[in-house]
Amino acid sequence: MTGLARIEEARQRLRDRLPLAPGHALFVALVLLTPYARLYASFYYILLLIPFLLLLDARDGRALAGSWVLRFALAYLGLLWLSAFWTPDTPPKAILRIGRHVLANFSFIAVTAWLVARDHGHVARLCRSLAGAAVITALVSLWLFHVEGYHPYGWRLTAWLWPNPNTAGAVFGLACVAAAAPAAGAALLRRFSLVAATFLAVCVALTGSRAALAGIGASGLAWLVLNRAWRKPAGQAVAASAVAGLAAAGWITAGEWLARGDSGRLELWSHFWAVSWQRPWLGWGLRQDLAVTISNGLHTDDPHSMLLETFMRTGLLGVLAWGAAMIAGLLAGYRHWRRHGGFAPLGLTIYLATQGIFESAVPINPPDWFWILLWIPVGIAAGVEASPTDRRRPVR
Repeated sequence: MTGLARIEEARQRLRDRLPLAPGHALFVALVLLTPYARLYASFYYILLLIPFLLLLDARDGRALAGSWVLRFALAYLGLLWLSAFWTPDTPPKAILRIGRHVLANFSFIAVTAWLVARDHGHVARLCRSLAGAAVITALVSLWLFHVEGYHPYGWRLTAWLWPNPNTAGAVFGLACVAAAAPAAGAALLRRFSLVAATFLAVCVALTGSRAALAGIGASGLAWLVLNRAWRKPAGQAVAASAVAGLAAAGWITAGEWLARGDSGRLELWSHFWAVSWQRPWLGWGLRQDLAVTISNGLHTDDPHSMLLETFMRTGLLGVLAWGAAMIAGLLAGYRHWRRHGGFAPLGLTIYLATQGIFESAVPINPPDWFWILLWIPVGIAAGVEASPTDRRRPVR
């Protein structure tokens, strides 16, 4: 046996024995359960990324390279990095640092896609990990909110790891869809999933994040339409009843929701739409001097829309890349549902696309909750698209 053959045999043995998929699910849980960023960042780089780079073979590389979701996500992140070059007063060290973060973000999408493409069962594993960690974080947050009296945003629930209720709502909403999406498994496990999804939907309502509720509603509506389940919307009915009960008990005050109006969204969108069209081709880059104070007193440079944020930062090419990644993810999720009946890839992508209409982020961070919110749906969609069973035409 030649040296190359022995190396390949050792790589194959490691591929079969290393618990990378459970480690990946554990990383997702760690991000949502611990404030120690260095801990889960080291976990990812040492125990997931390095083995992925060592074990990736040519066949896997070709399969991932054939994913349009992955291609458009790379184009979007690449344009984000390039925008640093035309951002005024950006030193070379900052450009290199942003480039490293962009590569780290893309690597997480690729690792997620690789693991999903190898085993579709990893989607259910990720959903359970995401939902379970979010439930624990929500329980701790409720204790701090109602028992310890921690109310930084008044009546709106905040997560103990993230002081902004919109962040808590976004993560809890994604976890709600993840809990409700898997259809396989024992009956008892499905009941637990329904309970977890209902609890997380209630927590989203308590955060007051209407963007997250819109994402949950869009995913639920898609599930009802695709499965023709109009007569048995049990999960939606339970969640709606729970929210209505909390409103009746006074935990959720409908008047305060209505009093918030559009929270200045329309004013922000109008302003940043005009700002973006001043530099439509390259955008304004990553500069920090674009903030505006609107009529309700909010001072921000966040347009609160993923497409508008992308337009402002990277121009029309970035909008095309992000929009194409979402469309490719929706198509990949739909094809997966047609072939295998699994709704999670499609449901999570619908949630991300819908929630992104009203909230935005610039994903040039090291490992944090942005990775879970943005790249778990994108990575899962890329994985099912790159999977050999999904690339073949369905048998009729």
